[in-house]
Amino acid sequence: MLPRLAAIVLLLLFSSGCAMVRVSQSRDADAPAQARAYRDKGDLSADARESLGVIGLHADACEQQFAQCVEQLERTDALPLERRLATLAEMWMKSDAAREGRDEGVMLTDAGFDALLTAARHAYAYLFLTGRSPGERAFEQRQTRVQFIYELATRRVVSAMFAQYAQQPATGAAPPTHVERAGWRIGVDLSRTADPRGDVVATELLPSPTLGFKGIRSQYRRDGLGSAFVAVLPAAAADASYATPGYLPVTVVLKFPRHVASADAVPAGTDRQAWLEVMDPLRNERVSVEGKDYPLAADFTAPYGLWLARSGYARQSLRSLAGRPGGRSKAEVLLMQPYDPNRRVLVLLHGLASSPEAWVNLANEIMGDTRLREGYQIWQVYYPTNLPVPYNRRIIEQRIRETFAALDPNGTARASRDAVLVGHSMGGVITRLLVAPSGDDVWRTLWPSKLDSTPDGRALAQEVSPFLRFDPLPQVSRVVFLASPHRGTPLADGWVGRMVSKLVHLPVDLLVQDEDIIDEMGKVDSGDTGQAVALNSIRTLSDKSRFIRATRDLPISHGVRYHSIIGRHDLAVPLLQSSDGVVPYASAHLDGAGSELVVHSGHSVQETPAAILELRRVLTEHLQQAAAGH
Repeated sequence: MLPRLAAIVLLLLFSSGCAMVRVSQSRDADAPAQARAYRDKGDLSADARESLGVIGLHADACEQQFAQCVEQLERTDALPLERRLATLAEMWMKSDAAREGRDEGVMLTDAGFDALLTAARHAYAYLFLTGRSPGERAFEQRQTRVQFIYELATRRVVSAMFAQYAQQPATGAAPPTHVERAGWRIGVDLSRTADPRGDVVATELLPSPTLGFKGIRSQYRRDGLGSAFVAVLPAAAADASYATPGYLPVTVVLKFPRHVASADAVPAGTDRQAWLEVMDPLRNERVSVEGKDYPLAADFTAPYGLWLARSGYARQSLRSLAGRPGGRSKAEVLLMQPYDPNRRVLVLLHGLASSPEAWVNLANEIMGDTRLREGYQIWQVYYPTNLPVPYNRRIIEQRIRETFAALDPNGTARASRDAVLVGHSMGGVITRLLVAPSGDDVWRTLWPSKLDSTPDGRALAQEVSPFLRFDPLPQVSRVVFLASPHRGTPLADGWVGRMVSKLVHLPVDLLVQDEDIIDEMGKVDSGDTGQAVALNSIRTLSDKSRFIRATRDLPISHGVRYHSIIGRHDLAVPLLQSSDGVVPYASAHLDGAGSELVVHSGHSVQETPAAILELRRVLTEHLQQAAAGH
């Protein structure tokens, strides 16, 4: 029992301490605090009641005689135009028809669909067609209420339209360019959306304000015009070197032609037209309405959080480590947003027994920083952490090279220059070996020369040599190491490490494909004994590993700047003798680093605010220097 418990403890120590992300979804109308203030227990606001009273109407009576009250309100000249439009927008939003189906989500009757569009039309007229700009009413509570009505009505209309489309038999056709329903003709403009997979159609469209997350410290949004959604795409093909994003931020702006959304009274029988402008908020910061530009609303955290919450990465990473079914058996580059040739690439490599969940708060903070979000696109490398370091290094290098080549075949885009690699723990060891040219040094140190005397040995050398000869990635000009055991860790070779190593198994499909290579790597690491060891990731992280000893002093490629962020678990221990509980300071320290920050932290240093702030500083500096050509 004790050895098994110790093994589990070591697994947890080596793991990245990734925070599991959970998602919950609320009813759309209940999402933000603003909605609670708006509902007023289901009644009209005091402002709307007062407006009705001015023209001799009573709110309670208008519930029974809704059509008559609306007609009288539309025709009156006893109220200022803005007040009249705001009251009409609220009445239509509070109408029985608009409330239909609210508890069931997006399934609206035609009457409810018409009521929501009518509410949005009056709100649109109030916001954009009354002579005063929204900026001139910035401090007015009425505008806050009307803006919320406009956004909520837009969300529910869009959700209803998507639900109607999703219920149709699957044809593989692109989304319609217009929809006709309840006497309305609604155009759909998709020209400013991201389209990473051609004509792939979303399988879900979730309103961002209804999504809440546990495991993410902050939820980053951009205030502005429009209703934010998460578009969920079908799973990407499994045979590619990289995966395109399956969860995208989308912002929808509902517009009305001026003759439909007139600032004057809008009789119910007039022409009913509208259009939805669907936009990618990562590429579009502003939207034009009635000749003026406004900030475009966005939620940058919701797609990322939903992706992690549904991924199952935490369980999959442990299955991978043990070589069990359902684990990962090959490395893959995961794009966090559609490829943008004008943004620098930031590549994140997680550590042992970990997954992309290790970066949950770090990646979210980067996306929440306006300058970094505009300057970088994030790629995450997800790889099986049971494999030996030299094997993973080789496969990850191939995947990154293939991804750059596929997305920018000529290598001329800004994205193919001055990329940044960030690695945690074992991911940091691999990161250093992706920018450290080895020549024949490692090969000559490790490969038994006597094998070259036989034809079989020479043939095997051709297969093994790519795993022990390193060429730097040409796209990378800066790297950051977090809690990385460049000189190994004694924890991996202790009795607990040996126990855990017995629990680590390689994927069956890998053993079938590259059994000879893995066997020879085991012989290489065994030294003079000539007997193969059970080579895996933990074995190659030992400070006694011949591979670690052969690579620990390799110089980083000229022109690549590097930085270290190191954890220090016990401040009472002198720095040179300290560790983060797993990696000694002496192993994580690298001479010549552009900066080194020691953080009071355990091994999961990438989760600490201090480390995240330091990485943001480094990334900002990199953008400035890359722009200046340094």
